[in-house]
Amino acid sequence: MVNHKKIPLTENVKTSSLGLLPELEPTKDLIFKPEYDCNSWWAGGLFESEGHKITYVFHIMTTKVPQMGTVKSYRLTFSDVTTGWYCDTGEQNFQGSELNIAEDAFKIEVPNGIISGDLDHMEIHMTGENCAVNVTMKAMGYPLYNGGAGTFQWQGTKSHQYSIPNMDTKGTLTLDGKEYRIEGNSWFDRQWQMSNPASLLSLKWGWMCYNLDNGDIISVWTNTFANHENSWATIMHPDGTQTVTYAKPLSQGIKKYWRSEASGKKYPVEWKVELPDINSEFEVSTFPVNQEMVSPMPVPGSCFEGISTVKGTYKGEKIEGYCFVEITGRWEEECERANATEA
Repeated sequence: MVNHKKIPLTENVKTSSLGLLPELEPTKDLIFKPEYDCNSWWAGGLFESEGHKITYVFHIMTTKVPQMGTVKSYRLTFSDVTTGWYCDTGEQNFQGSELNIAEDAFKIEVPNGIISGDLDHMEIHMTGENCAVNVTMKAMGYPLYNGGAGTFQWQGTKSHQYSIPNMDTKGTLTLDGKEYRIEGNSWFDRQWQMSNPASLLSLKWGWMCYNLDNGDIISVWTNTFANHENSWATIMHPDGTQTVTYAKPLSQGIKKYWRSEASGKKYPVEWKVELPDINSEFEVSTFPVNQEMVSPMPVPGSCFEGISTVKGTYKGEKIEGYCFVEITGRWEEECERANATEA
């Protein structure tokens, strides 16, 4: 059997997809789209080095904010799962050329670093106080097209998103002044959409990206708009085929939360996630629990990007893995309705 994860993504996508055709082209859609209000590039990875499990999360966004125009921002965090150490280097926001985004190639420069290249050779070089990420990445396997074709309704507008769960990654992470050499896998995410003024100041969503030990990848979304929550999962199998399935509303499965002193928000840090149609149930637990990205901006505001463990049953079989959990908005009411306890 062919191991598609050992074949570059740029080679795999030359073969037409089976079933529903995607609306996106990962190689062409990597670069900035100035015609859209919101652009996002996200990368994160979990690695083992010198007896430590360590992570980084890097996120660059452009967002059209009322009365402010387009705001460009980036976030960079690190964690040591082994010791519980966590560092948020602080969100940086710009309205001028301090954050420079090329329009004819993939190259984004910020005062303390750069992300550039293409899907065959991408580099991230970024520093914070006593922390840094310096890695090269190469996209392998297949892209995951969220929603099946890469588009879905999100906060009252149409969102475009593809994920690359298998980015071969080499380089170094520096945590609290110590440099670790790393080699492994990152998840890369590209998303863009127009903004919806009706929901811009009350954004609320959750996203999880599962790496399971059987080789399957799952992207789980929950989207709350107009007081209604929709949850679903896009599953990618090792051969690149994909399945979209219903998820029980994630807010009903909140077990524990962490309260941030910085923002006052409650973030779920332990969940029960159910995919009833495929006989699957996962326990998702975040550690460290304080993985908040603090933001001074009203949109999207302080959020949570937490490395987490995944355990449970998948299609009736025992499974383990890991994921990052992204949480935006205020979840106090959901935590209360679920009778969640404080972590």
